[in-house]
Order: sequence, then structure tokens, then C-alpha cells
Amino acid sequence: MNDDTSQMALPIVLPSLPDSDLAGLVNWVAAKQQQGQYLPFVGWLGDMLASEIHRRAGEPVEAVMHLVPEWSPSEASEVLLGLFVLTHIGLTNEQAKFVNVIEQHVVVEVAVTLERCQGIFEKYQSETAGA
Repeated sequence: MNDDTSQMALPIVLPSLPDSDLAGLVNWVAAKQQQGQYLPFVGWLGDMLASEIHRRAGEPVEAVMHLVPEWSPSEASEVLLGLFVLTHIGLTNEQAKFVNVIEQHVVVEVAVTLERCQGIFEKYQSETAGA
């Protein structure tokens, strides 16, 4: 992601993940990017995993969650599909714990996005009803 929010972190600590499990998630992201699938989700997740690899190369600090970008409704549907697929592949226990934290945060953020869009739609409907 090129926006500033992809570099920001939330105070959500991610469960520890062995290097081999991290590599497995990176490989899944890379495969989905090559296939052109779930691009908004795998782009964000790929940035977060790259930051985690970079973090491990430096000072030892806890892994934290990146802010979720404000996805459009069409991007949000791709994000949810990508997240669904990720949660249904063969994950190790550590990967499952890591992905579970991501899943909880992403689902809440997508719900907020959809509520915001619903409010905009309802406002548009009320403004155009009298026209």
C-alpha cells in the first residue's frame, strides 16, 4: 500500500509466529498477488508481514497490527473473501492464532466501512426523494 495508514500501527499485539509460519503466510500472500486475487487484502497483509520481517531484523519489540485502510465497498468484499480463504487453508496453530487477531480487526473495520456507506446511501436517498 502506498498510503500513510499502511505504515501506522494499532496497539493490538499480534501473537508470536515462528519464522517458518511467517514464511508460509508470506508465500500465500505472494501466490494470491501473482494470481491477482484479493488484492486489497493481500496488499495490506503483505505490507504488514514485510514490516514484521523487518521488525525481526532489528531491535526486539512486540509485533503490532497495522491500521486497516478505508476500503471501498467493492474492496471490502474482496477483503472479506480473501480473509475467508486465508482462515480456511491449512494453518498451523500459531498461524491460526495470528490470523484470528487479524480476522477480528478486519471484520470490525469492514463493518464500520459498510455502516458509513449505508449512512451515505440513506442521506442520498433522502436528498433525492423530494427531487
